Amino acid sequence: MHPNASPQCQAVLERIGSRTKQKQTILNLKQAMVKNDDIKYQWRLQWKKDNLTAGAMIERDPNEKDLLDYLSMYLKGEAGRAKWIVGDHQIKAGYGLNIWGGYPKQKGFETINILPRYGRGLSAYRSSHESWGFRGLGFALLTDHGQWTVSVGRNYRDGTVDKNIIHLFDDGYHDTELAISRKNKIKETTVSGMWHFQNKSMYLGLSTSYGRRNIKDFNETKKAISIFGEYNKPYGKIFSEACKTDNGTGLILGTLLRNKLISYVSSLRIYSDGYGSLRSNPMAEWAGATMGESGVYQGLRLSTKHIKVVVFGDWYSESNITPRIGYESGIRADWKRERNKIRFQWKTEEKTIEDGGNWEPNSLNSTVKRETYKIVGVTKITNKLSFRGQLIQTIAFEEKGKCVELQTIYKHRALSFWIQGIVSKIPDYTSRIYVWALNLPGEMRSRMYSDSGISLSCKTMYEKEKYRFGARTSLDYIPETKSVTHDHAIIIEVSL
Repeated sequence: MHPNASPQCQAVLERIGSRTKQKQTILNLKQAMVKNDDIKYQWRLQWKKDNLTAGAMIERDPNEKDLLDYLSMYLKGEAGRAKWIVGDHQIKAGYGLNIWGGYPKQKGFETINILPRYGRGLSAYRSSHESWGFRGLGFALLTDHGQWTVSVGRNYRDGTVDKNIIHLFDDGYHDTELAISRKNKIKETTVSGMWHFQNKSMYLGLSTSYGRRNIKDFNETKKAISIFGEYNKPYGKIFSEACKTDNGTGLILGTLLRNKLISYVSSLRIYSDGYGSLRSNPMAEWAGATMGESGVYQGLRLSTKHIKVVVFGDWYSESNITPRIGYESGIRADWKRERNKIRFQWKTEEKTIEDGGNWEPNSLNSTVKRETYKIVGVTKITNKLSFRGQLIQTIAFEEKGKCVELQTIYKHRALSFWIQGIVSKIPDYTSRIYVWALNLPGEMRSRMYSDSGISLSCKTMYEKEKYRFGARTSLDYIPETKSVTHDHAIIIEVSL
C-alpha cells in the first residue's frame, strides 16, 4: 500500500488488490493436437501462487515413438530485488550476438520495430525449440549499480562428431532411426553471465558465455564476450553490440531517428568467418556457425491518421568458400478508415543461387530474382461479420505464380468462425507463394504454395474467461496429380 495515500484511497486500493487476487490464474492447462500423416501432441501447464511460477511442456512430434519425446520444466520465484529460475531458462542480452537478444531479428517490413530492441535479462524458457535453452539455475539481482545475472546449467543436445567437428541437430525430430541414434548424444555444460545498467539517456551492458560440449572422448569449448548499449535522445538513439568469440568477431551498429510522423532505422552488421557463440541469434541472411556475413539494413516508416507507408532495403554478402551476395527491398502502404482497410505491398529480392556449385559473378544464371506483388482488402460489413480478400503474384525467371485468397470471419459473443479459400496457379518452385494460414493460439504457420491447386480451410474458437476451445481443418487439392492432403488441429485451454 502506498504510504502517502489517504485512508479513503488506501481502502480503494485494498479492494482493487483483493479483486485482482481473486481473478489471479492459479493453474493454466493447454493441450494442442495436430494431425496430418500422424498426430503431434503438445501439453503446456503453468501454475502461479504469490511470487512463485511453475511451468512445464511436453511435446511429441509426428511419427516419434516416445510419447514424452521432449519435456521442459521450470520453477521461477522473486524475493525483493532478486529473481531466480530452476530448470529451463534463457538470458536475453543485447541484440543477439552472444546469448539470444530482445526479439527474433527477421528482415523485412517489421524490422523497423524490432531491430533496436535489446534483451532484458533472465526469463523462463517456454519455446518448443528443443534443447535451445539453458537447463540449470539462473539468478538475477538488481542493485544500485545495475542488474547482475548468472546462469549455470547442463543440457543434452542432438548431434554427432565427425573428424573432430561436432555437428548439432536442432530440428527436434526423432522420427527415424538415424535421428534417434543422435538424440541427446551431446552433453553441454554452460556458464553465462550478464550485467546491464540503464538511466534516462543511456543503456550499457556486458555479457559472457562459456560452454563445453562432450561426445564420447571428444570435447569442444565455446567462449564469447560482448559489450552492448544504446544512447538515447528525444529524437532517436544509437545502438550497438560487439562480440568476440573463439574464432571470430561480430558487430552490430545502428541508429533510430523518430518523430510523430517519421521513423528511420539504419543498421550495419559484420560477422567474420568462424563467428558464432553458444546461443548467438542476430539478424542475418545466412545463419550458421561460420557466417562471414556483412550487410546494411535501412527502413523508413511514415505514419498519418489514415495512412502508413513502410520502405526497407537490405544488402548483404558472405565471403566464404562459396561467396554469396544478395539484396531485398520493398514498400508497403496501408490505408485504414472506419470499417475498411487496404494494403498494397511490393517486394523484390535477388540472391546467389545456393546450389552448392560454382559461383560465377558474370553469369546471368548465378543469381535468382523474385518479385512479389500483394493487394489486401479488409472490410467490416457488420459488428459480427468481416470479409478479407487478397491477390498475390510472384515473378521469378519470367515465370509468374498467382494466388487468390478469400476469407470470411464471423464473431458472435464467445464464438468465432473463419473460412478461408485459396486458389493458386504456380508454374514452378521458384515462383512459389506464401500465405498466412488460419492459426490457432500459439501457432505461427505461413503456408507455402508451389503447385497449382485449391485449398479450403476453416477455424472455430469458443472463448470464455476460464477456458477456450479451438479447432481448425484444411483440405488441399492439386488437379495435376489429383492428390488430396488434409491437416487438422485442436486446442483446449483451461484456467482454474
